[in-house]
Order: sequence, then structure tokens, then C-alpha cells
Amino acid sequence: MRLLHRQSVRHALSCLIALMLGMSCALHAEPVKLLPNAQFTLEFPELPATYYQQKTGKETVPQLSAQLPEDYAAGKTFPLFVFIDGGNGGAGANVAFTRRIIGPRGFIAVNLPLFKDPKAKPPILPGVTLNMGSLVNSNDASVLSTSYQAMLEKLAQTVPNIATERSTLGGFSNGAHATSVLAAAKDTYILKHFSAFVLMEGGIGFALNPSTMGDPALQGHRFLVLYGDTEKKLKHRLQRTLVATPLIKLVERQARSAGIDLTRITMSGYGHEEPPAYLELIGAWARGETLPEVK
Repeated sequence: MRLLHRQSVRHALSCLIALMLGMSCALHAEPVKLLPNAQFTLEFPELPATYYQQKTGKETVPQLSAQLPEDYAAGKTFPLFVFIDGGNGGAGANVAFTRRIIGPRGFIAVNLPLFKDPKAKPPILPGVTLNMGSLVNSNDASVLSTSYQAMLEKLAQTVPNIATERSTLGGFSNGAHATSVLAAAKDTYILKHFSAFVLMEGGIGFALNPSTMGDPALQGHRFLVLYGDTEKKLKHRLQRTLVATPLIKLVERQARSAGIDLTRITMSGYGHEEPPAYLELIGAWARGETLPEVK
């Protein structure tokens, strides 16, 4: 214990000296062992503060967490299944939840944090009185794009056998908003590296501009949209009925008229939540399986 303490003190002193000299300082991370079921994190101290840090005030280094599938082998390729949490997005350490959605085989599970421009103005949706300032929106597209590209490129360097043409990006609530913002912005890197997108109880990128769903740049990409039909509070129920549902249907019509592959699922009896049965459905959809009936 004393040795570890001395090492920590020496490292802190060397970092302080390096900073005073204008040099960077970082711990040398252990190399990732590419083995079946291996879990690992990648850190990005050069990136801006995550939305999680902005909201909680906790000093954290932006990171992603990932887990290789149980059938991982160096001679095969594996697509990514990336899922982004709602709310403040978390610290990027929730890969176990992502793995439960996609299952243990065939996909590399990845959890990313959220990024949000603290100077960005909140979006405006007619008829909605919720605090829109907490929603990730199109004004955050730039910080999302640059941060996710940096993260995913480092992941690709770490795991060289990723099958980008079969990879899925998605999320719940704010995670779905972030996903839709990048897709609606026709982010070149994201559209090149992901062929499927999951929007669970979110999708402001398309809701604010439904015609974007018909853009030719989205041809060849699949979309899964899941929304509940129930709310406990009258105010939220009216907003879902009068605003959210019509916008979702409009986005769906735009997709169909443009020949975009979009599947819309109503989570009957649920509101703004992640029912386990529908999480299983997301996994089946990403794997290209026949969707199970949800009772």
C-alpha cells in the first residue's frame, strides 16, 4: 500500500511539473486484450465535459465502455451495437445494459456518454411546455459529431475487425435525441459507419424537421422507432397525444414516401420508459431477426 501511495504521489508531482511546462500527462493504459467477452473502457481526456458532468458537477474523464461478444475471434468481423442512455447520458460506463439488449453473440456492445453544448439555445416545439433546455437537440450536433467520431475512431483502432456496414446506433430519450440529431444532420461519419438506428422515446432531430427523413442520404439505412401510448400526468398525456404522436406519424410518412426502411412500434400501455420486452425487441431487430410479439 505504501509503495502504491508513493507511486501515486510521484505521478501527481510529475503531472504537475508537466503541466507547468505545457506538456500533456496521462497514465499509460493497459493494452486491451481482444478475447471473448472482454470488457474494457477507453478514456478521452481531450474531449469536452460530458453532459453527465455538466449536470452532476462530478469531475469525470469522458469515456466509452465496450464488451466483445462471447463468439469473438480475430478472423471474423463484428458489428457494433451502440446504445446511449437517456437523461444526462451517464458516465459512459453502462455497457452491461447495452449487452443485455443486443445479447451475448455476434455484436460488440458499446455505451457512449452524451455531449451537449452548454451555450446552445433550447429547441422550440409548438404545444410543448416541458423544459426543452434539458433536451439534446440539433444545436448540439457539432459537439456530438466531433466527440463521437473521436471515440469511435479510437475504438476502431483498438478493435480492428469491426463490421461497420452492419452496425447499429441508438438510444433512449436523450440518447435517442442524440441519435436522431446526427442522422438528421446527415453526419458523414455516422452514416458511413452505421446502417441502422434505434429511436426509443426520442427523436427530436426528425421531429423538428420531419422532411429530413426523406433525404436521399438516408437511403439504405434502417430505422426503428418505439413510442409509448400512455402517460400518468394529464399534461404529458395531452402533449403525447396532440404533439408527439402526430409528429411521429409525419416522420413515418416522410420515410415511406422516400423509400426509407422505418419500423414504428407502439409500446402499448407504457409511457416514457424502457420496458424489458421492447428492449428484447430492439435486440431482435438489430440482429435482423423476425420481431417477436409483445404481450
